[in-house]
Amino acid sequence: MKKEEPKKESFWKKKKEAWIKERKAMTKKERKEQNIFLIIVSFCLFLILLCSFGFVQYGLQLHHLKEVQSSVEKEATSLSSERRQLQIKIKELNDPEYVAKLARARYFLSKDGEQIYVFPKDSDSGDTAEESTSSSAEPAQTKE
Repeated sequence: MKKEEPKKESFWKKKKEAWIKERKAMTKKERKEQNIFLIIVSFCLFLILLCSFGFVQYGLQLHHLKEVQSSVEKEATSLSSERRQLQIKIKELNDPEYVAKLARARYFLSKDGEQIYVFPKDSDSGDTAEESTSSSAEPAQTKE
């Protein structure tokens, strides 16, 4: 191995010396043309590198925007379904019969001559109390 190392050094030394001789042998015009060529190649490589970074950034931004679009579409879908439900609720609340039924069920309001019976909680169902209405006008039917 020791013999191979000096050969490598001599090979690179010879290459370097050959390049230096070649550079010296070139005329000013040839060196100027070579320098211009290297500048143009460097500029082209810079542009290619710049464009590739731009495309990568564009791809990342596009991916982010697609994620935002899908989340906005999901939100729009949920809001439209909520809107439909609210419109149905508005129609129901504009109906006097529904409002009266709702008032009787939630707030134990009754019509004239109507009696309300509240039964204890049933162990099988999840309701807190069952409600029953009767249109009887006789107070003797109520439990006291």
